[in-house]
Amino acid sequence: MWHIPFMKQNLKKFTTRILTALVASFGLSVANAADWSGTTSTDWNTGSNWSGNAVPTGENAIVNNTSGNTATINGNLSFTPNDIIVRNGSRIDHLAGVAGTGGGSYMWVENGVYNLANTASAGGISGYGQGTGSLNANSNLLVGAWGDDRIATMNVNTTGTFAVSGELFFGDSARSRGALNLESGTMTVNNKIFIGNNQGTGTVTMGGSGSTGASFITGQNNSNPFVINTPDSGLVVIGANGAGSGFFMSGGITLNGNLTLQTFDNTISGTTKAVTVFTGGITGTGNLLLNNLGLAANTISITTATVNHSGSITVQGSATGVTLISASIGSNVTGITQNSATSRLDLSGANTYAGNLTVNAGVVRISNNSNTGNDVSTVTLAASGATLNLTYVGTDTVDELYIGSTQQANGVYGKVGSALPVIGISQITGDGTLTVSSGPGGYSSWITGTFANGTVPALQQGANADPDNDGISNLLEYAIAGQDPTVANAAVGTFAANVLSYTKRAGTNGLTYAIQKSTDLGTTDPWIEVTGGSYVNDATTISYTLTPGTPAKNFLRLKVLSN
Repeated sequence: MWHIPFMKQNLKKFTTRILTALVASFGLSVANAADWSGTTSTDWNTGSNWSGNAVPTGENAIVNNTSGNTATINGNLSFTPNDIIVRNGSRIDHLAGVAGTGGGSYMWVENGVYNLANTASAGGISGYGQGTGSLNANSNLLVGAWGDDRIATMNVNTTGTFAVSGELFFGDSARSRGALNLESGTMTVNNKIFIGNNQGTGTVTMGGSGSTGASFITGQNNSNPFVINTPDSGLVVIGANGAGSGFFMSGGITLNGNLTLQTFDNTISGTTKAVTVFTGGITGTGNLLLNNLGLAANTISITTATVNHSGSITVQGSATGVTLISASIGSNVTGITQNSATSRLDLSGANTYAGNLTVNAGVVRISNNSNTGNDVSTVTLAASGATLNLTYVGTDTVDELYIGSTQQANGVYGKVGSALPVIGISQITGDGTLTVSSGPGGYSSWITGTFANGTVPALQQGANADPDNDGISNLLEYAIAGQDPTVANAAVGTFAANVLSYTKRAGTNGLTYAIQKSTDLGTTDPWIEVTGGSYVNDATTISYTLTPGTPAKNFLRLKVLSN
């Protein structure tokens, strides 16, 4: 019998060692614990509300009581605990002030709710109004974790901040569920993210009615889906958290409102760049803003799964890295706009969108011309500072083309120096071309308009008529910039330094221009179109340099035909 006390004593020591090892491996601080009783009030900072009659400091703070007063933080914590733990369906209401775990200590919402919001009033997806509190989890944050069949929620609606310096776990055990409702505020995660892990389920919902804007900022990869709702004001943002940081997001994004995807706003230029990559696809309804911030070569990439939300895509930002969309852009996308002068937008997917393309600044590079959906779209290029870089082989068809506010004629457009009949313009580079199906209304619309001296009488609106008696036909007045069929003009072009030059009217449609030559005004020597390196016939100008004396007599004329 004398062996029994010895066995009990050693078994107790052995069990203590095993429990200590397990607790350490899961990250729970090996420390004394204070349990919330709420005996006196709801105030976290009142000692009599805790076991031991003292606010937890250097020990774990455990809220494990669903009856009585709710643990409420309404000001800065008077003492800092080690771990903060919510168990057994209980909750913490954090309305104001700064709270957090001790250095390297975990925060656990195992089975219950943490409300970083003003629980005294109602709200949107968080259920509560906007508070002012800030929360710092100085190691890992686990919600719906450390055990199977847990159900836990973090509701965030605050003007403060929510920082996780360690890893983030939502729904991290079999059949456990963890939810983040980020209505307003900025949440920053500095380490790995696991949402829906180890057979658990995790959800992230952002914005919504009552929101003043919500941001999820990270430098780590995550594979969970996000749901985006329209805020009442501000933006909903997913972005990188620092220079040199980046993340891959492989979970899908569902829009019920607008979303900003962004890099980090580097304050100095350099090679240390932030990288943001989305591979899970985008659906729903809302507009997508790709905000490539900073001065470094930061990049945004949307790859793999289809982008097919009902809304637009806009690129902006000061970074010098590429904004790439290699994923297919689907037919629900209503339009694409490039506003960044420094971050080139690359479209390389097998797209099907029919929306318009607008380049207000910078470069859009298109390397895949398989899209037939955009045959009905309009391309608008700023008159200066905008470039459409077509690197595919062949042509892509669109309906209309505008340079600035001026609609261009139908035809095939390409880079400057392209062989006729391709119309070379400075806004296009690369070897691909753009086939434009529709031009402006044409001659008939123009001649029936109002001019300096009123309208042209109906019987004088023919192409060969000359209502102002200046010897210039209506068709030629239509073809050359600055001409007016109700105002007599002495000449329609210039001849100086042996150069005959005409400026074409912008936005004309269905015209063919040619400078022709003959040695005897076509009597025995027929008029033929000039050739050679001095002959210019592009979208804006037609000109030719005459060499005197070769031959002794030579005549030039401009011929314009209506197709």
